[in-house]
Amino acid sequence: MPGENQISDVLVKIRGPKTQAQLSRELGHNSNIVHKWESGRSTPSWSEFHKLCEHQGIKLSEAIHYCFKWPAHDLDTTSAAEVLKYFMKLNGIVQNKDLAAHMKMHPSAVGRWLNGEIEPSLESVFEVFN
Repeated sequence: MPGENQISDVLVKIRGPKTQAQLSRELGHNSNIVHKWESGRSTPSWSEFHKLCEHQGIKLSEAIHYCFKWPAHDLDTTSAAEVLKYFMKLNGIVQNKDLAAHMKMHPSAVGRWLNGEIEPSLESVFEVFN
C-alpha cells in the first residue's frame, strides 16, 4: 500500500492555505473530515478525492503528477477506471491479469474496476503508480 505520508502529503498540497475545518465545511461535511484524511485516520474515496481536486481547481492529472512524478499531462478524466487504463497504457500492460499481478490483487477485482462496476479505494489507485 502507498505510504500514509504520501496520501497525506498530496491532500495537504491540494488543501493549500485553507484550514482543514474550512475545507471540510466547503465540501459539505459537518465534521473535520479533512483532518481525518490528512492524519491517516480515514482516507477519501476515489470520488471524494475527485470532488476535493475539482473544488480546489486542481486537475487529477496534476495531483497524480505531484505525487508520483508521472507524465499525466494528457490524462483528462475523472474516472478511476480511465486512470487505471492510462497506467496500463504507459507501462505496456495489455491484460487485466498483468495489472492484477502488479497490484497483487485478484484479476476479477481489477476487471470490475476497469469496467466501472466498482470504485477502487484511493489507496488502490495510488498503489498502481507505486
